[in-house]
Amino acid sequence: MSTNNSASKAVNKILEAFESGNIPQAIAYSTFTPPANIPAYKWTQRNRALAFLQGTGDARGFVQWKDAERYVKKGSKSVYILGPILKKSNQIMDIFDEKTGETQHEEIMECVGYHAIPVFRVEDTEGKPLEYLPLDVKTLPLADIAARWGIEVKAGAFNGEYNGYYCDGRKEIVMATDSEKTFLHELAHCSHYRIDPKAEQAPSWGKEVIAELSAAALMYMLGKEPPLGNNFQYIKGHAEEANLSPVNACMKILDTCLKVINEIVQASETQQLNQAA
Repeated sequence: MSTNNSASKAVNKILEAFESGNIPQAIAYSTFTPPANIPAYKWTQRNRALAFLQGTGDARGFVQWKDAERYVKKGSKSVYILGPILKKSNQIMDIFDEKTGETQHEEIMECVGYHAIPVFRVEDTEGKPLEYLPLDVKTLPLADIAARWGIEVKAGAFNGEYNGYYCDGRKEIVMATDSEKTFLHELAHCSHYRIDPKAEQAPSWGKEVIAELSAAALMYMLGKEPPLGNNFQYIKGHAEEANLSPVNACMKILDTCLKVINEIVQASETQQLNQAA
């Protein structure tokens, strides 16, 4: 059975389910709990997003890295997060202390702007190894392909932003869950970047639909049941960005999706990919 035929059959199963409306309920993924000793996991949503956009999931000040027995590499440049600029509002708030039975009066501070706070990425430090989160990469389907492509797969705690992500610049997949579908989604992103030099410029909705549809198809090809409820909801959310229905969004990226899957199949030593679907 040819690779393209297997992939096409798997994709058609998904599209038929989407068209029929026979979609199971979405399930919640079990995510990794943030370690207490990583400051970035306690930042605001805005600052976590800023860190991600600047290529890291762990950034700290110079002294914080020193406390962790790591040191900023010579010549490294800081990245920036935002800290609030506070001023007195001339408003008083009464706070009752249950332990003392007394009421304290505190002046309310208000945010009038933000200032840049320099921090350094973990990628720009060296020293004592950091203990993040356990992730048994060997249990993930097609993990051998990531290794063969020079992609590091590692754990990262769920911070409310993502279950996983692929960074092409750093050649790494960061997982906030051990979900097989999430890993295949990120592997599909990697495959997309391999087959298309202009993948970075592609619209976000298109890249996400390609990755999600590819992940669901790969699950079928591996003889596993994809979480179609999750797949549908994810694709639906991104399709709306382009004012498309989930099925129409899938049809628009279908050719690229099949190429993404084919790149993965060609790199895999798992014969089951060609035998399933």
